[in-house]
Formats: sequence, structure tokens, C-alpha cells
Amino acid sequence: MQKQQHIPTITDTISLPFITEIAIAPGGKCVAYVVRTADWTTDEYVRTCFVHDIDQNDTRKISENAWCPRWLDDMTLAVLRRDTEGSARVGEKPQIWIFRDAGVSGMPITCSPSGVEEFWCYGNGVIYRTDTSPSVEYEGQDSSYIRVSHESRTAQLFYASLSDEETSVDMLSDDSPNTLKLTEELDPSLQISDLWASKNTLYLNCQFQQNFDKVQVWRLFASPAELKRIAVSEENRESMPPWERLNLPAMATVLDIAPDEKTLLLNWDGGRSKFFSNEPWSLWTCSPSSEASVSDLCCLTPHFERQILTAQWNAQGIYLHYIDGTVPYIARLDLLGQLDVLDLEDVYPLHTPPFKCFDISNTGVLAFVAAGPNAIPELAVVHKTDCSSGWSFTMHHQKITTFGALCKDWSWGTRETIHWTSRDNTKIEGVLFKPTDFDPARKYPLIVIVHGGPATASLQLQLDWEDRWFYPTLQFLARGILVLKPNYRGSDGRGHTFLELNHKNIGTGELWDIESGIDHLVAQGYVDVDRVGCAGWSYGGFVAAFATTHSNYFTAVSVGGAITNWTTYHAMSEFHRFAEKVFGSTPQAIPEIYRQASPVTASVNRETPTLIQHGDTDAVVPFANAQELHRVLEAQGIAVEFFRYPSMGHGVPNVAPRAAQAVMSQNLKWFCHHLLGQALVWDHQDGLE
Repeated sequence: MQKQQHIPTITDTISLPFITEIAIAPGGKCVAYVVRTADWTTDEYVRTCFVHDIDQNDTRKISENAWCPRWLDDMTLAVLRRDTEGSARVGEKPQIWIFRDAGVSGMPITCSPSGVEEFWCYGNGVIYRTDTSPSVEYEGQDSSYIRVSHESRTAQLFYASLSDEETSVDMLSDDSPNTLKLTEELDPSLQISDLWASKNTLYLNCQFQQNFDKVQVWRLFASPAELKRIAVSEENRESMPPWERLNLPAMATVLDIAPDEKTLLLNWDGGRSKFFSNEPWSLWTCSPSSEASVSDLCCLTPHFERQILTAQWNAQGIYLHYIDGTVPYIARLDLLGQLDVLDLEDVYPLHTPPFKCFDISNTGVLAFVAAGPNAIPELAVVHKTDCSSGWSFTMHHQKITTFGALCKDWSWGTRETIHWTSRDNTKIEGVLFKPTDFDPARKYPLIVIVHGGPATASLQLQLDWEDRWFYPTLQFLARGILVLKPNYRGSDGRGHTFLELNHKNIGTGELWDIESGIDHLVAQGYVDVDRVGCAGWSYGGFVAAFATTHSNYFTAVSVGGAITNWTTYHAMSEFHRFAEKVFGSTPQAIPEIYRQASPVTASVNRETPTLIQHGDTDAVVPFANAQELHRVLEAQGIAVEFFRYPSMGHGVPNVAPRAAQAVMSQNLKWFCHHLLGQALVWDHQDGLE
């Protein structure tokens, strides 16, 4: 007799371990990875670092509260770690810890007062970023303000040298003799976004704080030995070499450095882009010379019509990760532009922004996060012997983790990629999720879950990140509700032209695609046209809000972290220039276009019940957007429920398990009420006042 499948709860889904970072040792013998789990007792996510010895097939737990693994050499691992015991010298601020021989006993090697935000290995030392802003004390009315019109950078880079004998954290504080401030001479309005290092040179990608579209790349000729020599003496510090700005095209940034250090790998769109993507579109190479000009650049991907999510260059070639349709891939690119796709059998390399999904050792060992339509994310390794003779055959992978055993008896339903034609004859695709016992003769309710971005994509995965923390897809399926995740115009995976289709056509074009997808499913005979919902977060929330005020297709809508007034967004968001990319100018120049695209300023003639969820510290899409939508709908007598999440920013996954549980539970109750007729009862677990 067939074993009955387990219907997973929301708590079950959130509790599944999730791999957030991986780093393989230079020689390929060990891989470090970070697993995030939910601690329901403390209501926090715990990140635990592990090291797996590939040759010995042995895994060791390194430390809890540890992330950002980096290898100094094959036997020395450095991580960021928060000491929960809060020692007097280190405190609870994140510091760099090292674990020699990849052992379980480590020691802190920084004691930065503000904590370390990020770090990179450089020779026998580390370069770390920390906030050096002084504490502010207010004394009376005259000093109770902060000037923001010329806000200066407070994050600085420091170099700290290490040796086998060092054991005291006091030696590596921000002002210790072995620590050197690197970026003091740079423009204080520059924000440090990334760093790349060769054996003797540093390359720094920077953005301007008030204009993220304005980028610069700076270079420092200084070996680790030279930096250490300068750090130990005040006299030597006067000989600190200057940073040089590279003469690169606007918006070009460094992605990696060739193994022979003679060529830079660049991200640059060639000046052709109108779309609003944060990912590389074209890969270019150029000489590291500061005198290099645009004519010296060579495009490696002139005919490659996909966004490049991550790229890495080693002796075997340039490896890149991208999405094609609803499937992600890893491919190897040579300097002639030849692209060879890695056949990873029945799994895909999962992308979990802002971390890359794979890492490759100097010897060609590949480690990646493997997922698929029938597999939850696991750490997997492809041994170098599998890829030494070419890439035209299946690359056999070895799974390192076994998280799938925790949910092998779950009821997962099915998922498939479907295609339809939008109102303007644009070809659209998406992922359709069906219950395990799907019967095409029945009529099912449907929920459309709209991804954010917009330049991202819904993938054909058994469990995607939004299914864990935003919208309870598995729980919808268990209750007999179909789920459609459309890759509307502007999504990744369909090429440059498709990505630009919603340029100056915001809201309307996406709604055409979604409504056409609903029509397509209704025509198949198994969707009940009177029981259709829509949900989305961030840009997906904007599309859902637009549907609330512009569409009569939906029985109920859920709007999360959404732009509802583009003018408000432009005035208040840290990423306000995103709106200028979307519309081509400011709301002062084209107010009517901003008004027409904003759900709250549209002429509302619908009565769609709407659930609103928003974090009140959201700096990406300020909380005022949710307040405006709530008041507009409430004033017109439309049924609306509004949940404010205290101290939550733009992303639910970064807060706490119970916040994710509340977001998921509220959505489950909301749609079960409106699509299935169940009673709607909010309790303390569902909402945060």
C-alpha cells in the first residue's frame, strides 16, 4: 500500500535548512558552506558554517553564527562570526575569525568597534570593510540635527596582516600597528561595492551614494608585503601609493581578473541599455592599463542574449551563470566567445542573491547549489576528473548534503513550464503548479504569484525561495488551489528585447501578460474564472496593486512591499533613480506618466478585496506606499486588510522566522477565505500590530 504523503505546514517549510553561501578551497580539496536554519525559540535565523573534505567525504561543523567563508589557503578558513557570548574584547559585533587546518577551534583576528561588514583575503592578510562613523552626542537644540545633503561615506577599507604566531585580537583593531586604512584618500561620497585582488594589485568598484548609476573603478598597486611594511611604521605610511582611477566607460565594473593577471573581465552594457537590471548583460575584456580606452575593450558575448548572474575566471575558462526560460545554467566561455553549457544531469544551479550559486577551484573542482523540479537545494560537487577532457558529456555530481531526506514524504504537487500569447501577440511563459491529485475534469481556483525585479524570473523548481518566506505555494496546492508564476515582459531568461518590453509601458503590459495567462488556463477547462487571486512582493507587489485598481479578473489580491505611488517612491526611496530608469525622467518632468502608472492615483473603479503587507523600515520601497494604498482603498469602501511589520525592511527572509510565518499565514488565510469560502479569522500569530 502506498504511504500517505505528508502535507507540510508553513512552519515545516520555513524550517527546512537553506544553503546561503559556498566557497571552495584553491586546491579543490575542501568546500565551506553556510546553512541557515530557523530557531523558533529565539525567533531568529542561525547561520552555521560547515567544511566538507571532498577526498575524505567527511563534513565538519565549524561554527554557528558564522557566514561569509573565505579561504586564505587550502588549510585556513576565514569567516565572519558573531560571538553570542559577547566577550569584552570582541563583543557581539561581527568580526573575522580564522580556523587553521579547517578545524573547529577558531580565533578572532579583528576587534573592529563597529563590526566587520565584509572582507576579502589578500595574501597572508585580509582587507575588511567597516563603518567608521563616530558616535553622535546631541547637546541642546543647536546640535540636534544631521546634515544629509552632502552625506559622506562612513565605510572604510582596512588591510590587516596575519602571521602564524598572532593570537591576540588587540593586534588587529582598526588602529593597531598591523592595520592600515586603505581608502581615506578617496572621494567620501563614493560607496564601496566590491573589491577584486590579483597578487599585487587591488581593483575597487565604487558607486556614488546619491547616484548609483554613476560608477568608478579604482586601482591600487600594492602587494600584501608592501601593505604590511607600510602598516607597521608611521614613517612608511607616507610612502603609501595612490589610488588610480581606470579610464573605463560609464557603468563598466570589474567582475574578475584573468589567472595570468594581464586582463580584466568587465561588466558593461555597451551603452545600449534602456532596461533596469542590476546584473551584467555583456562580458568584456580589457588591459589593466589606466590609459585603456573604449576602443581597447573586446566583447566576449556580442550575441549572448541573457543576463549573466555571476561570472568567475580560472585556468579552464570563464564560468558564468544565467537563466534561459525557466531553467538556470552554468556554462564555460572561452576568449573566442565559444560557450559550452554544463550538463548537470537532473539538477540546476540555484541562484540566491546576493550570493553566487557556484564556486570553482584553481584545479577545476566545481561546487554548486543543486536544485530542480524534483529536488530541494543541496550542496553538490563535480570532481575535476569529470571535467578534464571536455564539456560535451554529462557531468556527474556528488551531493554533499542530504536535506531532501527531511521532506521525502511531503506532498509536492507537480510543476511544468507553460506558454501562451499575450494581447499584443507577445509570447509569454510561466510555471504552473498543480496538486498531486490534479484532475483536469475539475475546475480549480487559481492564484497568480508575480515575481519581483522585474528583471528576475520564476523557475521550474520544487521549492523556490519565495515559497519558503512569502507565499505558501505548497499549502495552496494541498488545499486544491493551482498556482501560476508568470514570467511577464521585463523578466529575465528571454533576451534583451523581451527585457525592454515594459519600458515606458509599466503596469499595463504586465497586466496584459497575466490576464492572458489566466484566459489560457480558463480555456483549458480546469480553472474557475470566478475564483482567481493575485499576489506579489516588491515589483511583483506593484503589479498586484496595479491589478487591484485596473483589473476585474481577480477575486482577491495580496500586495507586499509594493510601489503604489511612483512619485512618493522617487521622493523617498534610497533607489529613487530606478523610477527614472523606468520612465526615462523625473516626476517633475513627466508628472502625468508617473500618475498613470501609480495604482493609488489611478481612477479606482474596482472592488477587489486587498491584503497589504509592508515593513515599516523599508528603505527600498518606503512604508508610505502601503499607507497611501490603504487609505485610497479604504476611502472608496473597498475591503482591505493592512499589516505593518515593525523593524522589517524590504525582505521578509532577513527578519525572523515568525515574521515569515505571519506573512505566509496571512496570505494562506486571505486566499482560503476569498477562493474557498473559509472563515477569515486573524489571531496574534497572523499579524504584528
